[in-house]
Amino acid sequence: MQNNNKLQYKSALVYLSRLMKPHKKWYLLASIASIVLVIVGLIQAKLSQLLIDSSILGDINLVVISVFSFSVVLIFHALFEYIRLLCSFKLSASAGKDLKQRICHILLHARYKDMVSIQAGDVLKTVNVDTENVCGFLEGSLIDLFSQLIMAVGALIYLLFINPKLAVITFIYTPLGMFFTLTLNKKMKNLYQIEADKSGKALSLVEQFISQIPVIKSFVMERQVRTKLYKMYEDIGNVQKNISIWNALMQPACSSTSSIPKIIYLIYAGKLVIEGNMSIGSLIAVYDLLNYIIGPTVYFPFLLNSFNKSIASINRIEKIISMELNEIQNNYYADSDNNINKVELINVNFSYDDNSQIVKNLSFSHEGNGIIVLCGKSGSGKTTVIDLLSGLYSQSSGEIKLSSPCSVVTQDTYIFVDTLFNNIHMAKPTATNDEVISSIHMAGLNVLVEKLECGYDTMIGDGVRALSGGEKQRVSLARAILSDSPIWLLDEPTSSLDVETEKIILDVIKKKSSNHLIIMAAHRQSLINIADRRIDLI
Repeated sequence: MQNNNKLQYKSALVYLSRLMKPHKKWYLLASIASIVLVIVGLIQAKLSQLLIDSSILGDINLVVISVFSFSVVLIFHALFEYIRLLCSFKLSASAGKDLKQRICHILLHARYKDMVSIQAGDVLKTVNVDTENVCGFLEGSLIDLFSQLIMAVGALIYLLFINPKLAVITFIYTPLGMFFTLTLNKKMKNLYQIEADKSGKALSLVEQFISQIPVIKSFVMERQVRTKLYKMYEDIGNVQKNISIWNALMQPACSSTSSIPKIIYLIYAGKLVIEGNMSIGSLIAVYDLLNYIIGPTVYFPFLLNSFNKSIASINRIEKIISMELNEIQNNYYADSDNNINKVELINVNFSYDDNSQIVKNLSFSHEGNGIIVLCGKSGSGKTTVIDLLSGLYSQSSGEIKLSSPCSVVTQDTYIFVDTLFNNIHMAKPTATNDEVISSIHMAGLNVLVEKLECGYDTMIGDGVRALSGGEKQRVSLARAILSDSPIWLLDEPTSSLDVETEKIILDVIKKKSSNHLIIMAAHRQSLINIADRRIDLI
């Protein structure tokens, strides 16, 4: 277990070093500023000693010189402390930007089957909370560790130079105090990982409940949902209570590590002053320096605590970053004649993770325009074939060839919280306003536009103006019309439409089939009737 912990710490440090590498100049500048602060701190201690001793002796000239020198040193201390903090902030902000951009890139390009297996709330926690934990460690704890260790070494050397025996006696308790704090820290390490995972799952559960409120209310499921959610947050609360118990024990353990050396020092150093072997100025100056030596011994367990939080966050981030990127196996024909639409499937097989074979040795080919309809009972793989052709999934074996990319109309259309116009315009950003409006009319959305208070510029989407299933399908079709890819893939394009609207859509499909290849998954007879070719899936 101990070796495993060491491996975790080592791999986390390697991960953090990779994250900082593009912005290492900020870390180097912060480190240089920390070293300068060590020198300034030691000079402050010496000036404090000089100022106190000269005041006791009544040497006014030396007091004035000490005060002036002390003021200059304070200015330098403030300047380099500002540089250290500024560089730390820039390191954290830059590394955080890179990390979030990388996560977003992975989420946008990961394999779809991996994406549907993760929970939205869990991903949101990783993008926001986990990245902030890592960046917070870079900004504060990591830089502080370096600066405090350097200061501790410098102060300890100074103390050893003054009186080696005093240094040994003062810190005789420190190893024992650190042993207690590190033991407590180990108890908390695993709890942070458990708390992070449970919080992510709870956030996903809340996200699901919010999106499914109509279903919950229609089936009177409030009690079951509330019980499940309360139980999950009760579990999180219990873990957090355990963390707080160990954290509360950490406080007195660290306090003893801080206080006992100071008490020992005052007793022994006071004896040296009485005996005339140490000046009062040295006693006070060294006492101030003790904070620089004791600080890291007290701070280290909290640093390790912060590091453990970061490790838990890094583990969750790595789960996303390690996801495989989508490698679409579709190969496009190399024909120079782009005016001919072609599709070919050769012995295509596909199964989901449960190894249930959905598509079995499917082969068909088509050249030219027209309408191909995929028929079959529920579960025969109609939607899956559409997903394979679009590249949403990759076939387990076999080969798929297309003459061009496709426009896709799915049953489940996502509506962005934006205007109706922009929701369709995003399908082809270079399209003119007239082209967007034309696609809206062709998809039969003009009826909806007439009802909307701001017409095309009405905000739609969850929490603003929800659309019906049929309206969503027409938005999806309008996007396909606007993008105008040579090949269209339609998954039950009229399943949520009334008879009147369905007729409009059927007319659009028939009209477009004269210069497009349209492949549809369908069970409605009205769609099957307009097809030029029917493929039955078993």
